[in-house]
Amino acid sequence: MEIEHYCPECGEERSFSLMASNQMHLGKKTKWWCEECGYEMVLIGENVDTAAAQA
Repeated sequence: MEIEHYCPECGEERSFSLMASNQMHLGKKTKWWCEECGYEMVLIGENVDTAAAQA
């Protein structure tokens, strides 16, 4: 699975590939990585969880 999303590391829209997903009480949690630079982000429902996306 892939999505187009803004990548803060690349500074533009990039393709992100799905790494993992699971169902939580808050909604579906998915982890994505940028195919260009490797930046990772976590989505819970439609919201980006930026705290979890930064290492």
